[in-house]
Amino acid sequence: MTLYTKIYIIAILFLLVFAACSDEKINMVDIKQIEIDGSTNDRYTFKEEILKEKLKESRYKKDNFWK
Repeated sequence: MTLYTKIYIIAILFLLVFAACSDEKINMVDIKQIEIDGSTNDRYTFKEEILKEKLKESRYKKDNFWK
């Protein structure tokens, strides 16, 4: 085996090792989401979506001054 072949094989192995060790996002649930009876509270699950909807509603809300 030539020197270039050995370097090529070592480079491929090096890339495979780093590709296999990539960080994965752990799927974790907020402790506030779980109720006492074991059910989940969707308010915490869809927290970001609820905040976006409230922001949209507040933007398009009519002026309360004239009520």
